[in-house]
Amino acid sequence: MKYESTFGTLSLAGGTLVPFSSKPGKLVRVLSGRVWITVEGNVHDAFLSSGEEIGLDSRGLVVIEALAPARIEWIDPVRQHSSIVSLIDKAFSAVRNWWKGPASHRTECRAG
Repeated sequence: MKYESTFGTLSLAGGTLVPFSSKPGKLVRVLSGRVWITVEGNVHDAFLSSGEEIGLDSRGLVVIEALAPARIEWIDPVRQHSSIVSLIDKAFSAVRNWWKGPASHRTECRAG
């Protein structure tokens, strides 16, 4: 998965708890120190050290605790398909508008 610019960087004192809402595709990276991460609905917690990262697969509450002074960043996924989806939406909108226009635009089939 490709990622875009960093959403946020945070320096934490040891013992600091940081709760936040996650969304699928978000990446949490530890720049320095060691942290514990627990994700709502996931029975497996993660312990990450400097240079390690974890991808979040679902929406929900995430809690990070700095086990020692730490610096973390979280990164949002690239919305690769947004321009394609926009183009498709515009095309469907144009067809809908054409279809709703005067009846002379359409050819009707009649049983003879």
